[in-house]
Amino acid sequence: MPPIYAYRVIEEDGEGEIFEIEQSLGSTPISEHPLTGKSVVRILDSPSLSLKHSEEKERRMLSADNLNKSGFSRYERDPGSGVYHQTAGKEGPKEINRED
Repeated sequence: MPPIYAYRVIEEDGEGEIFEIEQSLGSTPISEHPLTGKSVVRILDSPSLSLKHSEEKERRMLSADNLNKSGFSRYERDPGSGVYHQTAGKEGPKEINRED
């Protein structure tokens, strides 16, 4: 799904209509309102990306099994010290001591 960009119709009083339009990241910004033909300017803001995200999907992707299968390692900090223990992955050290 392409990102959504916001545009403002250029009016003399500076209070032109704001509307949104889906455009691919590489598209040239439009210069006219698609319905009225009035001049427009893209509002400088980060694009609104519609991502299919859920906590469940994030948990599955970051699970130890999935990380191992994908060749990644994960370290978790021991709350009582500066030591990080490997909780996923086969490569790398089993512990990392941040106080060394």
